[in-house]
Amino acid sequence: MAEQKKIRPGTKYAKVLEGVRVKILSGEYSGLLPGVQVLGQEYDVNLMTANKAVNMLVDEGLLFRIPRQGTYVKRVRSHTLAALLPNPYGPLQGYLIHGVEGGARATGNHFIFQAHREDPEQELEAVKRLFNDNKADGLVWWPCHSVGESRSLAYVLENDFPYVKVISVEEQKNPEYSSVISNDVGGAEMAVKHLVEQGCT
Repeated sequence: MAEQKKIRPGTKYAKVLEGVRVKILSGEYSGLLPGVQVLGQEYDVNLMTANKAVNMLVDEGLLFRIPRQGTYVKRVRSHTLAALLPNPYGPLQGYLIHGVEGGARATGNHFIFQAHREDPEQELEAVKRLFNDNKADGLVWWPCHSVGESRSLAYVLENDFPYVKVISVEEQKNPEYSSVISNDVGGAEMAVKHLVEQGCT
């Protein structure tokens, strides 16, 4: 984060700054930040005051701007990697869980595990929780074997959530994404290393 400018307590921009900061850190604001017009109305300040507060949050590194698109909230890193698998009881899943957990700890990160039990709706909800609740910075993912286009994959791609997909031996011939093979026990640690190299934590 950039060096913080001195904030004069009790000023109108300080009220906006602190209010927006709290909403960012609590997760209430994520993605596209409301415009300065909306913030001005919400905090009963003029546009210049709202813009000054937003500029200070950009300088602090909590927000970033994309010209002609808007101001966005930077994801706060959780320093956690997740494994999303069908279930924890199969021998390959156990090895993958062990490998992801070991790789996460070796890189100074936490580890969480979620199961989707081959249910596409459970899988989508787990992916959304991991992303929206900022529970994980990256995902080692053994997807459901459902027929048709995966809504979970579409959600991951739409939100630019870093992941490594666990694929079958048959799928390895032409992977379109970062992947490890489901019968490659050492692949889980390599997946974690890849996610860390991609800046997940």
